[in-house]
Amino acid sequence: MQQPSLRRRRSPSLPPSSPPRDSSPPPAIQDELFLQAFGGAKGLSDDCITEVGGRLKAAHYTPDAISEISLPFERLQELTELPEGEVYALRKFSREWRGKIDAKRVRRKHL
Repeated sequence: MQQPSLRRRRSPSLPPSSPPRDSSPPPAIQDELFLQAFGGAKGLSDDCITEVGGRLKAAHYTPDAISEISLPFERLQELTELPEGEVYALRKFSREWRGKIDAKRVRRKHL
């Protein structure tokens, strides 16, 4: 398999006059928004995110599974074909993502 393209892309910036966004409902854990957010944060190309997303989806890996310590790092690297540093960043990002999703669910539950 061919390694995903890691070409950096520019992330669009919001104009300074944009009003702050209201909190939206949390996306499903397996939602593609996770990988889009990761790609945006790391400046990865859309092609790279599409390829990695397809591999993770085919193996039924969601952010909660990616963040599991019991998932061998080597397996995640083999599956995604990302460089070592990006795999560590993906795992860290998935833990942070899960924390944000869980916090949103708690807030919504108490509203």
